Amino acid sequence: MKNIEKYGLYIFLFLLPWQTRWIFHLGWINGNTNEYLTKSLYLSDVVLVGLLILVFLNEKKFFSGAKKIFVSIRGKIFSLFLLWCLVSLFWAENMSLALQRVFWIALATLLAMLIIRIKNNYEFFYALILSLMLSAWLGVWQFLFRQAFANKWLGLAAHDVSSGGTSYLEISGDGNQAVRWLRAYGSFDHPNIFGVATAVGLLLSFWIYACKKNKQKREEIFLLFATASFALGIFSSLSRSALLGLLLGLLVIFFKEGFVKIRKPLRISAAMFAIMLVLYPAPYVARSNVDSRLERKSLDERKVYFEQGKNMIEKNMMLGVGMGNYVQELTREDPTKEAWSYQPIHNFFLLVWAELGIFGMLALAALLLFICLKAWKGNGFGAAMLAVLLPAAFFDHWLWDLHFGVLLLGLIVGIILTNRGEQSLCA
Repeated sequence: MKNIEKYGLYIFLFLLPWQTRWIFHLGWINGNTNEYLTKSLYLSDVVLVGLLILVFLNEKKFFSGAKKIFVSIRGKIFSLFLLWCLVSLFWAENMSLALQRVFWIALATLLAMLIIRIKNNYEFFYALILSLMLSAWLGVWQFLFRQAFANKWLGLAAHDVSSGGTSYLEISGDGNQAVRWLRAYGSFDHPNIFGVATAVGLLLSFWIYACKKNKQKREEIFLLFATASFALGIFSSLSRSALLGLLLGLLVIFFKEGFVKIRKPLRISAAMFAIMLVLYPAPYVARSNVDSRLERKSLDERKVYFEQGKNMIEKNMMLGVGMGNYVQELTREDPTKEAWSYQPIHNFFLLVWAELGIFGMLALAALLLFICLKAWKGNGFGAAMLAVLLPAAFFDHWLWDLHFGVLLLGLIVGIILTNRGEQSLCA
């Protein structure tokens, strides 16, 4: 049974970056699909639920041990937050969407508890690093060939720069004609998610490289190759939030740990990024030009999303519109737009406020504050992985309303709660 649990966690961590799922209800708006109204069951969810059942059958103390977590102050705050999420079902217009989001949060909570159990064992995270490496190389291929193919078994959607909703850049081609350059998606739903995920993989590789004593040669080669792969993946995503998050994470490591233990992988990853920048400078020149057509369009759209969120919060200040019902509420207020134009407000905290009201947002903010303090008291690598998420939290929404974002947050919280000072996942 122990071996089944062990390999079950390997499989789950390997599957997590891939969006393989059974879509049992497509969210349609004016003849096109919208992700935020779609209901799905992910393959990684099935594996995680099966793993949790096996853990419970083999070790019933797993759930009873959770009582120690929930009797603490942060545990009580989290209990109130979960209760409020459930209560919000009663005023959510689309209860099934709300139930799906509650299910994701419950899975993320149980995932954190699983990670806490495996302290002092870094080997499980090799499966996640390997999977993220494959995603990184897929992203590099997408960047170089400027296309993303579909594959239902891998959970990959096709992305064409001529289609609405696809993320791309415009760069100057021959004759000063604008050429559309696809931003890499990897195995994810958006380039920003891909960029942040590979940045987390890079820091996790740094952590294992720094704290694993007596590394075998093949382990060192694997970790160094992983850091090079993640650097290429981050470059291919063309994600400013990923680059800013990585910079914040490296600053945390520098001030808390120093770079001595990760000097070699840090140099390799920096060299790979620099080589790509020399070979392909045009996409980054375009990305840095805030006066370009696409950048102005992106900023204008974010202003619209902010105004929509602000109006929704003002109308539903106390209770919110219900878990997972933000886009549902947008379509109710104005059902005339294209499906891809309905987007959540690009701020984690304001989105929570719009869906759960002021009480839900304050409870979650207090809980995250406790986690940040816990992360800072541990070693620098756990805190760095949390820092990577900060730009995404303030300038994006996927940590709250997309499956991978919710589970990634649960994974990192589990790592942070496992990390106690000198004791870490690979101590």
